[in-house]
Amino acid sequence: MSALEPGENVLHSVPSVGFISSKALPTYRLFFPIPPLMKASLIITDRRVIIVSYLFGFVIQKFSSWYPERSPEGELEIIESVSLGKMRLIGPYLEVVSFNDNRPWYYRYLCAARVRLRFYMKNPEPLYETLSSQLTPPARKYY
Repeated sequence: MSALEPGENVLHSVPSVGFISSKALPTYRLFFPIPPLMKASLIITDRRVIIVSYLFGFVIQKFSSWYPERSPEGELEIIESVSLGKMRLIGPYLEVVSFNDNRPWYYRYLCAARVRLRFYMKNPEPLYETLSSQLTPPARKYY
């Protein structure tokens, strides 16, 4: 698990997410677990959403998106919206859209400032409710 900030509390933890898609145009990335080789966990705190991916049990990547007005100085990946959806073949998902416009000039030409993450899982509603309650104004429920 990622190191938490002082005073930060874990609200939800999903030890293994079924499937993740990430879109920041022009890139589109897919992550799917291959037990016991690869897995990803999702941690929702009172300040941010943390995604941790593992390969052979070792952390290979951590990514955080912060709630507006709760990020520490210098952390600029801010959650913009949260929604629910459903794909016919894969099932229900939780979608988190974050925005970071403060990047080096060369990076702006390589990738969009908005990242759309979809976490496919059996029951995303409790996670959506938690995230929605942390955002101001509350998120809208799409389904």
